[in-house]
Amino acid sequence: MHRHNLLYGGRCTMPRELEVPALDIQELHFKYPGTKADALKKVSVTIMPGERVALVGPNGSGKSTLLKLIIGLEPLQSGTISVYGHKATSCRHRVAIVPQRSSVDWGFPVDVRQVVLMGR
Repeated sequence: MHRHNLLYGGRCTMPRELEVPALDIQELHFKYPGTKADALKKVSVTIMPGERVALVGPNGSGKSTLLKLIIGLEPLQSGTISVYGHKATSCRHRVAIVPQRSSVDWGFPVDVRQVVLMGR
């Protein structure tokens, strides 16, 4: 099945075919406003369903920026990001991160389950 056949009604559904990438990023470029250097330049990666990957690198190498772009916390400037063949912006319910640091008010009464769900 071709990717364009998976797009309908703006809804993100998981295809039954395993050939469709779970995450597909192509030619991603990003620069924070007011900076000279690119935060990300020519980033391309395809991750198939069931693959396990690690995102590693030194501080300032763009790891957090990439994750923010995938989940939509930063605007896409150039390139494409798709989740199961759909634009990432229509698949936010299929992508979640658990941040290393957060502004959670730990005095607020929440249980472990609720904290984990905050990442979604």
